[in-house]
Amino acid sequence: MKIIFVNWTLPYAQRNTGLPYKMEDFELLLNKASIINARKFSKLPIKLYTDEIGYKYYTKNGVIELFDEVDTKTLNEYNKSNFNAINYFTSGKSIAIGKEQTPFIFLDNDFLIKSEIPKWIFDYDLVCTHWEINRGDYFMSEDDMLEYNVDFVQDMMMTNTSFIYLNDSNLQREYLNNHLKILNKNPQSNSRPLWLMSDQGVMGFSARKLNSKVGSLEKDAYVVYAEREEKQNQVGYLPKWVGIDTIKSHLPKLDYWHMWLQKSMMRVNKEFRNKVMKELSEIVKSTKIM
Repeated sequence: MKIIFVNWTLPYAQRNTGLPYKMEDFELLLNKASIINARKFSKLPIKLYTDEIGYKYYTKNGVIELFDEVDTKTLNEYNKSNFNAINYFTSGKSIAIGKEQTPFIFLDNDFLIKSEIPKWIFDYDLVCTHWEINRGDYFMSEDDMLEYNVDFVQDMMMTNTSFIYLNDSNLQREYLNNHLKILNKNPQSNSRPLWLMSDQGVMGFSARKLNSKVGSLEKDAYVVYAEREEKQNQVGYLPKWVGIDTIKSHLPKLDYWHMWLQKSMMRVNKEFRNKVMKELSEIVKSTKIM
């Protein structure tokens, strides 16, 4: 079993035509810390899926030596496809998840493990970070999805895929098949809800179809477009996290920091940015690999 990371540069190339690929300094530092902690707390081999541009950038910036194995062939080949990678910016991740031999763990580049991976996770076909309840702009109806012919379930929750443990090759195939159905049907789409459906949505739909054994790192579900905390004493308040009895999660919990939302804060809050970068720098400095 391995832990896999993905750095797919085609979305950047389409968004920044003619400019050399680069990551923001805090993103690169976070990426390094995530890789280092993944090795430290799992003791598993670490594999990278990237393309030629990503490989050269990681080599230049002292990241490539953190990996035990690197696959550039898969995403180099995928980059020949004609679709809107700006919108489907996690598609390279989906391709890697569909390619890697099960069982494996996938981590987003901004997912920082801070404790040993609990043993209970390995009793499941699939473990995701948490479940999400989609509302507002990200809700899609049966009519919206009819043309895509995927295993769509309108009213079920959606898996967050920043952390994935996958131990079922049938589920893996179903997920990749559903992902590619959406991209092949509407490759130039600018729809953000459709992008999310092609990644996080189809993972849950595929698991439902196969009646997979699914666990979650979190017992509560995340509510998209929840109310602000200052309204918590008002009638009918809807918090960001709600308890769902059917969600399967156990103790001990994995201690982690998923910095997806905090990255935007780091761009505008210098004090917060410096504090986080100091913590990440300590992680990076602690490894002999660097």
